[in-house]
Amino acid sequence: MDTLHTHERSALNHLETTTLIHTACRMAACLLAFAFALALLACGGGGGSTELVDATTPGAVAGDGSAIMSIDGTDNNEEHPLWGAAGTALRLDVPQDYADGVAAPAGSTRPSARAISNALCAQAEDMPSETASDFFWLWGQFLDHDLDLTGEGEESFDIAVPTGDVWFDPFGLGDEVIPFHRSAVLAGTGTGVDNPRRHANLITSY
Repeated sequence: MDTLHTHERSALNHLETTTLIHTACRMAACLLAFAFALALLACGGGGGSTELVDATTPGAVAGDGSAIMSIDGTDNNEEHPLWGAAGTALRLDVPQDYADGVAAPAGSTRPSARAISNALCAQAEDMPSETASDFFWLWGQFLDHDLDLTGEGEESFDIAVPTGDVWFDPFGLGDEVIPFHRSAVLAGTGTGVDNPRRHANLITSY
């Protein structure tokens, strides 16, 4: 029993440490984004106006006569006023592939996301990079979260954990899951095969 408790404490300590590391990395990414935004403001946004106005005043101009970009991205593209605007559907580069053609998740016979992650990322030891530091992936995180953000919905879609998973099922219980929720649905979508479920970008891509 003492051995079991020791292993359990070790697993919990590792999960707590991993959580702290992830939190620190997210904070670092936010600080990097904030610093980048301040740098843009300091240099005048590349020479143009950095004023922001409500999207209800399209076509507004700054004191120097330059156009003012709306804070939510609307009307920033004169030919396509809603392109890149917050609250609009995320761009689709490939058709949706719902199980029922409307909203049901596909892939019920495929391996779980955790099983795929384990297979792709398996390594016997640390593999430090000689060319990329942590700023490499932090920059990627900044770019990603500065372009799109999908809200979390209330529909549960937990990820199955393979039995004996080193981190999530160290005792081989076989019933562990990673809590997960599907993305929030864009209002008015998911009503039929001719109008499948879509998701909104909560931020502007500009």
